[in-house]
Amino acid sequence: MRQRLADQWPFLVTSLGVVLMGLFVLTTEEPLAGWVFVGFGGVCAAGIVGRAVWDAVRAARE
Repeated sequence: MRQRLADQWPFLVTSLGVVLMGLFVLTTEEPLAGWVFVGFGGVCAAGIVGRAVWDAVRAARE
């Protein structure tokens, strides 16, 4: 099933929200927890965008 980035916007917004939450936590007394949130949200966002780009490239070849 082909995934378009326009169809994945709720997951992308959620993962970027997790990154922002991590940046907020970085400014508090628990910086390690903030990095965990930033890393998790960043990996999720990169995965969503990467999958959409990969599917777009594959669809262009067909």
